[in-house]
Amino acid sequence: MAADEISTLPDLLQARCQASTAKLSFLNAAGDIVKSLSYAQLFAEAQEYAVRLISAGLRTDGSDVVITQFTDHESHIRIFWACCLAGIPICPIPLLHLDQSRQVLLFEHLQQLFNGPTLISTDDTISSVHGLVPVLKTLSISHLETVEIRPDAHSQIFPFITIKPDDIVCFMLTSGSTGNSKAVGLRHSNLLSCVRGKAKHHNTTSSSRILNWIAFDHVACISDVLLQAIVADANQYHISPTAIIQNPRSLLDLCSKYRISFTFSPNFLLAQICRDVVAAPYAQGSLDLSRITAFISGGEAVPVKTAVEFADILEQFGAPRDSLRAGFGMTETCAGCIFDTRPIPRNVKDFTFKYLSLGKCSDGVSVRVVNPTTSTVCAPLEAGQLQVKGPTVFREYYNNLKANAESFVDGWFITGDTALLDADGHLHMVGRDKDCININGVKHPSIDVEHYIEDQKIDGLMKSFVYVCPMRLADADTETYTVFYQHEILVEDPLAVSDIKRIVATNQAIKAACAVFCAQAPYTTIPLPRKFFTKTALGKISRSTLVTAYLKGQYEGIAESLVLEEDAADNGTDAPNAVEEVLFDVVTTLFSHKNGPIKRSHNLFDLGASSMQLMQLKQRLQERLSISNIPAIEILKRPGLGDLSSYLADLLNPINTSPTSPEYNPLVCLNPAGSKPPLFFVHPGMGEVLVFVKLAGVLADDRPLYALRARGFEPGQTPFTSLVEMVECYTSAIEKVYPNGPYYLGGYSFGGTIAYEMGKELARRGKQVAWVGILDVPSESLIPAEYCWVDSLVDICDILKLMPGRSSEELKRSLEQEFPGALIPDSEPPAAGEIVQWVFDNGDQAQWKALQLTTASFVRWVSVAYGRIRVGRGYEPSGIVPGALMTMFCPAPAPYMGARSISGITSRRGGSSGSGSKWWMSMAATMRCFRRIMSVRLRRSLGRRLGGRRVRDSRRRACFSLNHSPRRLASTSIFSRRTGRLLRGTMRTRQGGSSSKICVCGSRKIWSRLMLRAFSSLATARRSLRGSVMQRRLCAPIILRV
Repeated sequence: MAADEISTLPDLLQARCQASTAKLSFLNAAGDIVKSLSYAQLFAEAQEYAVRLISAGLRTDGSDVVITQFTDHESHIRIFWACCLAGIPICPIPLLHLDQSRQVLLFEHLQQLFNGPTLISTDDTISSVHGLVPVLKTLSISHLETVEIRPDAHSQIFPFITIKPDDIVCFMLTSGSTGNSKAVGLRHSNLLSCVRGKAKHHNTTSSSRILNWIAFDHVACISDVLLQAIVADANQYHISPTAIIQNPRSLLDLCSKYRISFTFSPNFLLAQICRDVVAAPYAQGSLDLSRITAFISGGEAVPVKTAVEFADILEQFGAPRDSLRAGFGMTETCAGCIFDTRPIPRNVKDFTFKYLSLGKCSDGVSVRVVNPTTSTVCAPLEAGQLQVKGPTVFREYYNNLKANAESFVDGWFITGDTALLDADGHLHMVGRDKDCININGVKHPSIDVEHYIEDQKIDGLMKSFVYVCPMRLADADTETYTVFYQHEILVEDPLAVSDIKRIVATNQAIKAACAVFCAQAPYTTIPLPRKFFTKTALGKISRSTLVTAYLKGQYEGIAESLVLEEDAADNGTDAPNAVEEVLFDVVTTLFSHKNGPIKRSHNLFDLGASSMQLMQLKQRLQERLSISNIPAIEILKRPGLGDLSSYLADLLNPINTSPTSPEYNPLVCLNPAGSKPPLFFVHPGMGEVLVFVKLAGVLADDRPLYALRARGFEPGQTPFTSLVEMVECYTSAIEKVYPNGPYYLGGYSFGGTIAYEMGKELARRGKQVAWVGILDVPSESLIPAEYCWVDSLVDICDILKLMPGRSSEELKRSLEQEFPGALIPDSEPPAAGEIVQWVFDNGDQAQWKALQLTTASFVRWVSVAYGRIRVGRGYEPSGIVPGALMTMFCPAPAPYMGARSISGITSRRGGSSGSGSKWWMSMAATMRCFRRIMSVRLRRSLGRRLGGRRVRDSRRRACFSLNHSPRRLASTSIFSRRTGRLLRGTMRTRQGGSSSKICVCGSRKIWSRLMLRAFSSLATARRSLRGSVMQRRLCAPIILRV
């Protein structure tokens, strides 16, 4: 196939595998080749895995999207090409963030964005992700490799299916740190236009050799290396990013070893290589860089000083001075598309600008600079809004109409950068339209970092007065940022030593949070008086104004007043132990610390630790202390050298560390964002919080959502033994994270009872409770006395679909036959493990594996679920939650709740069974459950009909009064069984001198579409709770507007 006939990536790879000698090689951390594939072998492997994808159930009609996450390039490349041949879009994602709350945000966002994608990764990664986001479909690479091949699968991949140039190959995520990344859909036509333009611009040929160390989730790995090499029929080499980050100068060593002609390095790495070479110069002739023709640098501006120094190194070992090429590119432009190929001058004074020019466009892209006010094209050297267009540029963000509307004008894509074109037409970057920080080429919106800092509930930090400001210091190698905030302590007043210590602790906590969020602590963190936060005419506080004042030295007095004597903060004067000696030596060398000896009181972030230095610190400590792995998150959690040395000592002497049960924290943060007071939702009777996952997505940035998970799921934990113990534990937990209120509490099923009691407990502690939501609350008195541990097991099996083909009654009978005497009330049967093993052996093995369940974990789950039955028996509510709005939701109850046996409920039309009457029974049962606290005062006349029925609790002789012309959402919401009209009514309770408003909500079997937006079911996701029971439980719109 001729080159001009190739219009898709499968066409390209098929053409190359027919007549090519080039190879794809993978290197280990030492730089040695561990595996090589010809393009023919790559094509064959891709076909095999494409067939496996089809056999595993993935569809090729565009409805399925594959998410991939691997630590190695080989796995990513194999699945990438398999998806290409199968016509399935792929979305590679970066390594999972150390903060699990951000992992949850990312996967929930992708779940909604791609409408139920499938994650393909390693067993360990899938196990971790599934524990956080159970609704996500997953497929482990090990399972994929053993899947049974369907006979028709081969006919559903290339070349038997038609792949079109306009089909989307991959979705690449833009920078977005709180689950709001945009998905850039790159098509075959985009990628081929891009790589052909690159190859022409850099004269890449079949004799070229391309080296990559960028992770696969970055578009440069795909376009600049993988595809450009195949287009040019060139050899390509891949090594892990960690290998280069830990030893930057190894990039030059590898270029010399494999006679590389094309590679990439962001500015921060160029600067580090220059420093390393100055500290330990190469011997003359020790490197051969004569084959290098393109050493690309992008992601951040390259200072001319760094450019001259690095070009000198390249030239010293044989590379031409025009090989260092600064460039511009975005995910939206398939990575680099504009490059400067002119030689680097030898003298800094020969440059007109402070930073390297970005050059001119490759084929496939056009550029213009526009005045953002007048929309006219700017004259040379006039700064304006940078815009690009052409076949290389993407067409739209996937499933994001708002972003698309804001990003394009007359077919031109607005990059968000401020730039200018010089007299010769070369591009120069000036700044950005929006505030964001640039960490090693990765951009993070300032507001995302600010929200994350505020969500950490740091002592002394005042919310709404945190400002993360990007800046670049004079003659600095790379960009950095600073954090300005307001402290509870007035820093303009004289400060006591205790005040200074508290502020310093706040500063260090902020630095630690920033390091976790974006892998680099701020350059400085300074609390400012309120007067410095002056607003613009638009009511905003200018981050650039804050930075300008800092650079002018206006905050020096404040910063100096916060300096503590290190000796006063140090922990004693003892000589450092063996671990400390190694740690202090590594830190002194790595950070070039010359201001006195390193002590336990020193903090890594105060020493200016960057993400690259933290990686190097981890590696050197592992080597010096002979520790196989020091988790990076543990270093970030312990930036103080005293804490870090103690942790390292424990790693070296695990025998001295007594095993302890895992610390139990009931709170699971499902949504950390939002400006309103948080919602706290208590788990249903099964103890898990999966049912609230979708609600977190609905809340978005409205308010934070915390779920309370029962105790007993983890090894070493025991379930609660009393209702009082549970309420005390949960109340204390939410007070710890949100000490001042007001509190918004909710509970699903059994959790409604706990939420109600928590509201009363908070009121006793003098706290304000604004709302209590009781969602499908059961009447524990209706649970049969014979309900036992096996009943809980049967219910969970039914909900999780572990025993398909068996009804609950059939499963219970089978267990009773297999294990006589197992139906023991009020205790766990002695043969619990054997019972669960029998269920496992006779159940759906694929479902057990998909849910990552083991027999031990399932026994604990059943014990947690049965524990709530035991602690809840005989419960009768009493008292009220003063001043709180209480909303009650009443769907059709589960059969074991006694729905068919409630007496005293009459229907005017005589029906006493079926879904409609079950709903009335549930409504009355709920009212009966709370009969002791409710003195119903009806706002309308008694006895009004509801959809042709009249509901009456004979024990109370009171009817529900409904308002057929609803005016306030705070009123009860009830859907008419007959007409579907939304009906509302309100009741109040009184006890003594206090009162509380109660809303009752109910529906028949099928709930409104509004509810279905808020809660998903296992019937569709196979990861949550059963749709027939759980899907119709909650009415999110009421919760959102309270």
